This record gives sequence, structure tokens and C-alpha cells, in this order.
Amino acid sequence: CRAGPSLSAFNYDSTYGKKALTMVYRGIMEQDSFPVVPPRCSDNQASIEEFITEAKVALVSVGIIRDATVCNGKVAGKLSGRIVDADMHDVARFLNRLLGLAPDIQNRLFDLFISILDVVLHNARREGQLDSGIVDIKGKNIELKEPPKTVHVDSLSGASTILFTFTIDRGVTWESAKAMLDGRENDGAGSSNDGFYESKREWMGRRHFTLALEGSTEGIYKIIRPAIGEALREMPLSELKGKYRKVSSIDKVSKGWQDEYDVSSKQVMYAWIQMQSWELLYSRKKAAGV
Repeated sequence: CRAGPSLSAFNYDSTYGKKALTMVYRGIMEQDSFPVVPPRCSDNQASIEEFITEAKVALVSVGIIRDATVCNGKVAGKLSGRIVDADMHDVARFLNRLLGLAPDIQNRLFDLFISILDVVLHNARREGQLDSGIVDIKGKNIELKEPPKTVHVDSLSGASTILFTFTIDRGVTWESAKAMLDGRENDGAGSSNDGFYESKREWMGRRHFTLALEGSTEGIYKIIRPAIGEALREMPLSELKGKYRKVSSIDKVSKGWQDEYDVSSKQVMYAWIQMQSWELLYSRKKAAGV
């Protein structure tokens, strides 16, 4: 089942934007090479190194690079420091801090981010993984709760907007969650931080359990919960460890996980999903010659 389209293509703070920002920062910190030549640089390594130096100074000045020091020895004069995990994927903070920079370096950093974002989007499109703005409504069981209702008819085109109401079961049983983790471990694809976690704080009178599995970006984890399955937002390792503690006792996790799954199956959560009617979609396809 799908809902959309949305304006996510204009939202830099997306999965693709976070990945692009990580690549920007890793390039500036010289942990990886840039996938593109930075703005106003040539393929000459000296021009790229000059840009990196300017970028480091700029990011230090706005507090993104912390604990900055000037190196001695073979790399005397080179600026070093660190970018905390929470900032590595924080697109909103990056864009906000750019406003505090001089226009020249501000524009070059933003152009670099956009150029790398284009590469990320191109790769996702080539691999058939690009989210085109259509939102998948995922669940192990999706049922139409009641007949569709027409809530609006456009006076000019005659196109209808129809409300569809679904019941969706997104829960994940203990057996399914354990199988996910076992599969990763058997394939040798997991990281040392993969596993089951327990919340450090109580919420609604109880602690909650989650399964964390490292995604395609190092240090960023997919979060699976008993009640809702895989969360839409991935979580940096620093945030994961700040909110949860890893649990090694399978007995404790299995009981807590299954209890939470059973409780959630008796509760109802509501969400509004706006969907356009097939009539409107068809009129667009017809106009486009599809």
C-alpha cells in the first residue's frame, strides 16, 4: 500500500542528505576521498588540500569541528580535530551553521554538499533503491477498514480526493527479531554493536526493547521495535548508546520483547494518511500519455 507523492525531493534532511553530509565531513577530515572534485578545485591534489584547509578552519569557527589542534612533525601546520557522531548526520545543524560563514566558503561548502548529494541520488537510482517520494505503508497485515470516502471534488478538474482507512499490523514477534539478528551474524555482515537493547528510562511505566542493526552507513543503525517494526528514522550509534543499554541475557530480552508485542497488539494507534484517488492519478497518467 502506498501514499504520496510528497515534497521529500526538496528536503535535504533525508536519508540521502545525511549520507551525503557524512561523505562531506569524512572528506574534509581526510578519512575518505571526495566522490567529486570540490568547487573551484582542479584534479590537482594541491588545490583540493587547500580547500580542505579552508573548510576545516570554517567548520572550527562555527563549532562543528571540535578540539582543534595544529599538528607538528611531518604534518606540521595541518589542522586536526573531530566531528562528534551526532553532528556527522545532522543536516539541519550543518545548514544552520553555514549561515555563520563568509559567503565564499559558505557557497563552496554548500555546493560540495549538493554535488555529493547528486552522486548519492544517482547511485540510489542506478541500484533501483531511490525513494521517489512515494511512501510505502509497510506491515505484515494491511486491511481496508471501511469503504473509501470521497472527501473533496475539485471544481475545475472534477478530480476526487478519496479517504482510505486501513488497519495495519507492523509488529515484530520475538522469533522474527531473533531470526533477523541470527541471519546477520551467520552472514558475517553484522557489527559488534548489533543486538538487542533496553531503554535506560521507563516510558508508560515500563522499559522498552529494541533491535539495532547497522545500516549501509557506518555508525548508523536501523531500529526495529516489537510494536511498530522498523522505525522510519535510523539512529546514530552515539544516540543509541545514550538512550539504550545493550542486553546480553536472551531470556530477559525474549520475555520483555514478547510482552511488549502482546500489549501493543491490543492497543490501537491512529495515523492520518492522505491519499489521492485513482481517478486523479489516472487523469495525470492520461495527460502524460501513459
